[in-house]
Amino acid sequence: MKKPSDENLQMLKDLIGLGESSSKKTYYSELQDKISEIEVEKNKYKQIFENSPIGIIQIDINNNMLMANSSIIKLCGFSNEKEFIDNYNNNAFTFFKTKEEESIFFEQLKKTKNITNYETAVLGFEKEIIVVLNGCFNNNIFELFIQDITQIKKLLSQLLQSQKLESIGTLAAGISHDFNNILGILFGNIELSLEQINSPEKISRNLEEMKIASKKAQEIVKQLLSFSRNSSLEKKPLYLNSIIKESIKLLRSSIPKSIEIIVKLNEKEKAISANPTQMHQILLNLATNSMHAMEETGGTLKIETSEVYLDKEELQHYYGLNKGYYLMLTVSDTGYGIPKEIKDKIFDPYFTTKPLGKGTGMGLSVVNGIIQSHNGIITVYSEVNKGTVFKILLPVVEEIPVEEKNKAIYDQKGNETVLLVDDEEQLLKIETKILEHLGYKVISFSDSEDALIYFSQNYSNIDLRYDNAENKRKRIIRKDDFNK
Repeated sequence: MKKPSDENLQMLKDLIGLGESSSKKTYYSELQDKISEIEVEKNKYKQIFENSPIGIIQIDINNNMLMANSSIIKLCGFSNEKEFIDNYNNNAFTFFKTKEEESIFFEQLKKTKNITNYETAVLGFEKEIIVVLNGCFNNNIFELFIQDITQIKKLLSQLLQSQKLESIGTLAAGISHDFNNILGILFGNIELSLEQINSPEKISRNLEEMKIASKKAQEIVKQLLSFSRNSSLEKKPLYLNSIIKESIKLLRSSIPKSIEIIVKLNEKEKAISANPTQMHQILLNLATNSMHAMEETGGTLKIETSEVYLDKEELQHYYGLNKGYYLMLTVSDTGYGIPKEIKDKIFDPYFTTKPLGKGTGMGLSVVNGIIQSHNGIITVYSEVNKGTVFKILLPVVEEIPVEEKNKAIYDQKGNETVLLVDDEEQLLKIETKILEHLGYKVISFSDSEDALIYFSQNYSNIDLRYDNAENKRKRIIRKDDFNK
């Protein structure tokens, strides 16, 4: 190889900043400055990583954890990073409810590069920790940001329960009016029957009227219990039409006759994954708001369902939704409307235009929160003195809801010995008569302690125990279950 001349060698030295006459003599110091800057940025990132109140972890494509910050280590109850990583890599715990869910999450993250607000739970500890995951995927590394929302979920559940009770308070006047009517039917027919004691046909007709009225009362109580109980927020496939029909039964007695209710439901509806109690809450809340907007002037409350498909173009109008089929619930009224200057505030917590005692301002805020937790969206259109239209979009699912069938009591005949416990004396009498009519031998108690003593001494003679005493969950226990 030919050796470069002294002149060419000097030119090379000048170019890389080593020669005496180089115009780039500051290159080395600039390089050092750049390295220092990178070190500063690296330390900044390290400080953010370590001091972040949100848990941060890095996992490779083989699901081996590489690093974790102090927040997630503390949340999961470990003392140091090595112990935490070793336990994760040895499958001692997981950030998902099932291995299948974990696999689907990481496959999706690999495809989309980003996943936001994914709710799941950290399993493998004495108590369940509910978390929200935000993740990104770069250079074959998964980075997960983990926020503990266990306490938030508890507070949300309490808020929802409080708001449900507020809604029931709104409905109370109409429901009490219905019950007064039912009691009037019952007492009236009882009085007639006592007067017509020698006319079995008339008494039979009176009893039929009482039966119809009692069933109506039973239905109202059933709907109230379904709506007001502090149930879990678990979602399941359901048809919204059935929820709407149930809610309308509660609403009709509370809404003035000057307000017409029109219901138009899509007969070919698809299921949604939802919590039934929360769906009741949305409907009752929007409907009572509409009622308040029309209670002075009267008008029309319209509830409709339809199916829509959102393509790429449509999604521009609905931020946060994905392409696909959605169930659209529309609740509209012809009330006084929402002024333009406050329309953007109606979903804010505690914002209300109602007078003191008429509302807390949490109704629409809670509705919005429920819809967001169901991966849906709510929009509002309103004109003053013309009315308001709320539209809710909820993603449909392919699963078919499981029907809950009630067995007819009078088909369950038998000849077993039943231990019956009920602290309401009159109910105890009628329950005893019904069971004896069906062929059972009944031993009844109004006191749970007395029943328990009898049960312990006569265990072998009892085939079935029915317990409906106060502060006890109603339950039927067969003899085969006694040892379970």
